[in-house]
Amino acid sequence: MLKAKDRYYLVVTTCDWSIKARHFKKPFGTKDIRFAKPDEIEAHSGCGIGSRGSLPPFLPGNMTVAHYFDLAILASENFMFYLAANTISVRMKSTDLYKLLTVSGTKAVWFSRNLEERLDFFHHEELPRLRLSPPPCV
Repeated sequence: MLKAKDRYYLVVTTCDWSIKARHFKKPFGTKDIRFAKPDEIEAHSGCGIGSRGSLPPFLPGNMTVAHYFDLAILASENFMFYLAANTISVRMKSTDLYKLLTVSGTKAVWFSRNLEERLDFFHHEELPRLRLSPPPCV
């Protein structure tokens, strides 16, 4: 979770890419950006991050935290994550993540990484039209 201009952003990516706050300065419109502190994460997500520092990849119904997802997630058949506790892991089809976000009304923004480590951003509703992901069955 990142904090920028008193706003919180949940950024979800694959395990092979490290999130760097500097990648999000321009899209979030600020130079003042940092990773949220554990007490801030708990206050804005309802989840403690535990010793491994993980959060579930979505907070349905939480409209105060913006959700950003890496398109690389959709390139894999499955997506695995911890669910509110580091002792409970979930595996789901990546396309099911897209469906879940759609039916839960989560206003997700997706990003793709290019070779220069710049990010391109797309709103959740744009993905099927832009054919940036496997066609979701919603």
